[in-house]
Amino acid sequence: MNPIDTTLFLWLNAGPAPSVALVAFATFMSQAMPGVAGAGLAATAVFGGAGLRRSVLRAVLAMSLSWLAVWAIRRGFPQPRPAALHLGWQWLQHSASSGFPSHHAAGAIACWQAMASSPALRRRRRLVAVGLAIALTITWSRVYLGVHFPKDVLVGGALGWLAAEIVARLAARVGLMHRMHRMHRVRRLRRRRLAAAAAGA
Repeated sequence: MNPIDTTLFLWLNAGPAPSVALVAFATFMSQAMPGVAGAGLAATAVFGGAGLRRSVLRAVLAMSLSWLAVWAIRRGFPQPRPAALHLGWQWLQHSASSGFPSHHAAGAIACWQAMASSPALRRRRRLVAVGLAIALTITWSRVYLGVHFPKDVLVGGALGWLAAEIVARLAARVGLMHRMHRMHRVRRLRRRRLAAAAAGA
């Protein structure tokens, strides 16, 4: 165990007598907020414009990629959660599965970064700030409730950010290829029209 990670966990963890309201808030953010955010993404995909739908697609791809990375690391390098080591206080029921890295942190940061870097939301700073606050609060709640070490959420968040960046680069490359293809089609159409005009003359 990393002593810095353990010390930081014990400082962030709720402890034996936490505020009931704060535990309830952390539980809501940890368990319900991901579903609320998912419903928001679905509504945006249905009722939003083309730009917002592309943003949602990028978020879904980034989250999927980050979760795949989390699954692979957990399978290859399983590490215990705090409760398995009798550390801190666990205020949320959870299985004894591997806790490194955090699935919640990876998905939350991947979703936020993918949406924040998308062209449709890049200038909506307040909305981006709210999204960041939600993602960070979800990440904090996992440590506060005792189901993850700080390193779990930090690495999970880093994976989420990296997944969103990979998706953004791929989207930019696909967009560039699409624009080049469209320009080629326009030029070819112009040449055909010029050739038809010249033949008619």
